[in-house]
Amino acid sequence: MMVTDDFKQRAKAKLEAASSGKFFQSNTARLLPSFDRCATAGAGAGADADAGADGSEDIDEITLGVLLGEGAFCDVKEVTAIVLKRKSNSNSSDNDDNSEKEKEPKQSHEIDEADFPVNLFENKSEIRKYMSTNCMRKDDDDRDQARYALKQLAPTNVQKKLEQALIDISIEAKFLACLNHPNIIKMRGVVGEPLSPNFGLVLDRLYMTLEDKMESWTAEKKMATSGGVCGCLFGSG
Repeated sequence: MMVTDDFKQRAKAKLEAASSGKFFQSNTARLLPSFDRCATAGAGAGADADAGADGSEDIDEITLGVLLGEGAFCDVKEVTAIVLKRKSNSNSSDNDDNSEKEKEPKQSHEIDEADFPVNLFENKSEIRKYMSTNCMRKDDDDRDQARYALKQLAPTNVQKKLEQALIDISIEAKFLACLNHPNIIKMRGVVGEPLSPNFGLVLDRLYMTLEDKMESWTAEKKMATSGGVCGCLFGSG
């Protein structure tokens, strides 16, 4: 299912209105890359199709794994591989205006709460390469663990539902691009064409829900108040 040019114009007007708020005026968007995705992938289309309507080959740089969760308009799937097929160039949106030549990433050991480098990359092309190379990592048991997940539109044959979902996920993308807080999931990039059914958000893959975390905090509190931390501090027991 496709969207009309008229819808895209109306949606862009809504996004521009949302972007004029105080939040966006006081928060700068982070450097975020984009990844190519089949035009036929996404809501209302077969995600395994590999050719466009004109018969040309579509490029899909994201490989998806298991379903992690579902919502009213979207679902979230694990990203098992990122294979770069598009070659970046000086005209690409994934390069900074002043970086016609790709530079070597700066050496830095600073990472954020999700083990992602901070202030390391000169342009979006470098981030694309890093994410492709480091799509998987080892967990404490030396097993492969996905770093990222893709939030995408759920399949639908209802045009109004598709259009509302596109507006919602596009506004969400704008907010997440500006948010940088250790307790809020980070968006690492986007896939597909904005305001198209194949659009999606590349997020950090979570391995603990809020419910799990609350149970962990409860267990830590019990330990601290029953001869654990407090016992060590005050000599009880």
